[in-house]
Amino acid sequence: MAERTGIPIAVQAPIGRLLPAVETALYRIIQEAVTNAVRHAGATMMQVEVRQSDAAVHAAIRDDGRGFDAEAIMARRGERGLGLLGMRERVEALEGDLSCGRQSERGRRSPSAFRTRRSMIRVLLADDHILVREGLRALLLREADIRVVAEAGDGREALRLARESRPDVATLDLSMPLLNGLEAGRQIAAWERGPRVILLTVHAEDRYVLEALKAGVCGYVLKKQAAADLVRAIREVSEGRVYLSPGISAAIVEAIRSPKSIPEEPLTPREREVLQLVAEGKTTKEIASLLNVSIKTADAHRTRLMQKLDIHDIATLTRYAIRQGVIQP
Repeated sequence: MAERTGIPIAVQAPIGRLLPAVETALYRIIQEAVTNAVRHAGATMMQVEVRQSDAAVHAAIRDDGRGFDAEAIMARRGERGLGLLGMRERVEALEGDLSCGRQSERGRRSPSAFRTRRSMIRVLLADDHILVREGLRALLLREADIRVVAEAGDGREALRLARESRPDVATLDLSMPLLNGLEAGRQIAAWERGPRVILLTVHAEDRYVLEALKAGVCGYVLKKQAAADLVRAIREVSEGRVYLSPGISAAIVEAIRSPKSIPEEPLTPREREVLQLVAEGKTTKEIASLLNVSIKTADAHRTRLMQKLDIHDIATLTRYAIRQGVIQP
């Protein structure tokens, strides 16, 4: 920019890589500000400062040019106004805000500044194995645009922390106690403006993938490829896209082409929760407490799901849960 405008530009930007949309907006806004300061304000020098916090990117642009009535220009919609309207639209698209200073009596111009709140991808990690979570956290810590805001050891804790920490992406292990990742992801995906869900699993079978996509999951990552795939998956789903680990896509295409249909799930979401808890050895009283229902209601759910499955003892029900991937053997 300095070479093109012919004026010195001092830049301070001790930050790492950002989300692609944020990087593009940042560059275009600074470019517009520098160009207009030279063209319309007669600036002979400029300072650009960019800094990053956990929640936002802040940029301040100072010059020694003539001042102008920024408020009047910003109030004009549908008119040309030194590029300020375009800059404001770029910032607002990233849930940020833009402010412009006016020339002071001493002739020094106060800064134009903006910030965007979508600078970091906030991630929830949920896995019942502490060593796995530590490994995933270490992997994500290397990325400048990703921040782990919460960690959970089971599906119910993941639901609670997803509401409290409000992540952009929830990465859930498929096999977790109390509530597996598929059921937790199904509930999170149903929330209004909730986080986007990635399932992390060892299962590449088409029935798992199709059930996950049907549940509203946006990413499906195989654990054996997590080191290479997880960061990319987080970035992809945070931008509104769907990500499947390499090798999964072929399974999905084959399942769609197959003449045999995937059987419909016979149980309701609540019955699937009860199925997992019964298979994990929880008593009716414990199930009622975990689901915040009466003992009578919990018992009714268990009776109904066993009738639907035509299963009449806990041992057979547990084997069914294992075959369905609801729990691990």
